[in-house]
Amino acid sequence: MKYAKNIKKLRIKAGLSQDEFARLLKVPQPNVNRWENGVITPSLKTIEKMAQVLQVPSDAILFNKSDKEKIKTSSKALTARLKKIEKLSYTDQQAIFQIIDAFLKSKK
Repeated sequence: MKYAKNIKKLRIKAGLSQDEFARLLKVPQPNVNRWENGVITPSLKTIEKMAQVLQVPSDAILFNKSDKEKIKTSSKALTARLKKIEKLSYTDQQAIFQIIDAFLKSKK
């Protein structure tokens, strides 16, 4: 049960004891121990609370992807597009950048 190791690793990385983590989650301390040992599975709602307390995305608890892997995976499509843009003429690149800049400005 990979999530069990992830919970423990992330809790320790956050500098929290099992008692502190349990208090922040408002659960009994033995639950934290059982999750970390794979005896019981936390609910999705609890995983969401854990993610908030640990300041990580929920999938970091469930799947243990490193930040570098997440960035690499999530940016593959972007990287492919950027490579195609690099092959365009300077004028076409500038037109694309104007569109992107306008879009980003509208999202502020």
